[in-house]
Amino acid sequence: GKAAKSELEGMVKKRQTVIDGKISAREKLVADLEKQSVVLSADARRKKQDELERLTRDVERMIADSNAELQKSQREKEVRIFKDMDKVISDIGKKGGYSVILPVDVVLYAPKAINLTDKLIKAFDKFYKEKSKK
Repeated sequence: GKAAKSELEGMVKKRQTVIDGKISAREKLVADLEKQSVVLSADARRKKQDELERLTRDVERMIADSNAELQKSQREKEVRIFKDMDKVISDIGKKGGYSVILPVDVVLYAPKAINLTDKLIKAFDKFYKEKSKK
């Protein structure tokens, strides 16, 4: 989970840098248009406004595409983790003779002695390390 989170954060930073560059270019164009609006011909002003609109659409599209791609990547990583966690939980359930293993947030009350969270985390870490070696 930590590795997946770190990878996603790296993707966000990389994409944010590109988006920030486009936003800066857009802001520069807005400033230029404001400064030069009085001296520009109507045709030149219209061309700059068209360029500004195109750049604005590009930024909005880039942000939307980036968000969609990041969400997709996050879902894929979560699915892989959940599949692996399911294997670990099933193994612990079978070996421990448990009838049911529930998430802590679903249980209204249970004694701490039957909480398997730490055991599951250790088993998952071990499973992941072994999987990484392969």
